[in-house]
Amino acid sequence: MSILHKIRSNNLGFSIGRAVLSNNLIVGSKPYQKAYEKKINKVIKNWEGKPPLILDIGTTNACNSNCIMCPHHLLKNIGYMNMDLFRKIIDNCESFGIKNVVLSFFGEPLLDQSIMDKIKYAKSKNLNVSFFSNASLLNQEAGKKLIESGLDSMTISLDAYSKETYEKIRLGLNFDTTCNNIMNLVSLRKEMNSAKPRVSLVLVEMEENKKEIKKFYARWKKIVDSVNIIN
Repeated sequence: MSILHKIRSNNLGFSIGRAVLSNNLIVGSKPYQKAYEKKINKVIKNWEGKPPLILDIGTTNACNSNCIMCPHHLLKNIGYMNMDLFRKIIDNCESFGIKNVVLSFFGEPLLDQSIMDKIKYAKSKNLNVSFFSNASLLNQEAGKKLIESGLDSMTISLDAYSKETYEKIRLGLNFDTTCNNIMNLVSLRKEMNSAKPRVSLVLVEMEENKKEIKKFYARWKKIVDSVNIIN
């Protein structure tokens, strides 16, 4: 383990690092820019000629929320990927040796009416399949179909412990509905004797929710498979 990694793994070290990297005088300086460019070029060289570890495939950029931190509302065109194109991409993944695909990018995948078929096709090629979701549409029927599809994991963006904070951040969504959907999915997995999909919850720290982080973690840590706090 490198010294830098040890420092970043410590709460104090992480806080100091974040403060440093938030300083425009530092990140805008020529020495920093030169060091950053050197690091990027090293990563590119190491991966040159190799397939990516993970391929993100946005099957739709439609979304049913208007989150305060997201620029989704600036999109001019909304659409859905047709199955023929999706199959072509997945077939290429198989040919190139790509093992992991994420079926979301800048939209809510459960708005895609063919998402279950797309998951099944990717699984038929022995790929590890996951996606990000706000879980607002993850009702009983959708949950059952997701488990049956073979989806390996899903990351749910929740971002709040309380109803008030959630609905202030994720405009247009209902906190109680989303939480019930998450609980129902976890219960359905047990009923159907399935370990998949693995369920992770994410909270992106911001001024609106930072006082709720400890409560958020305490509430969900024993219910879902993992809880991630993103700074």
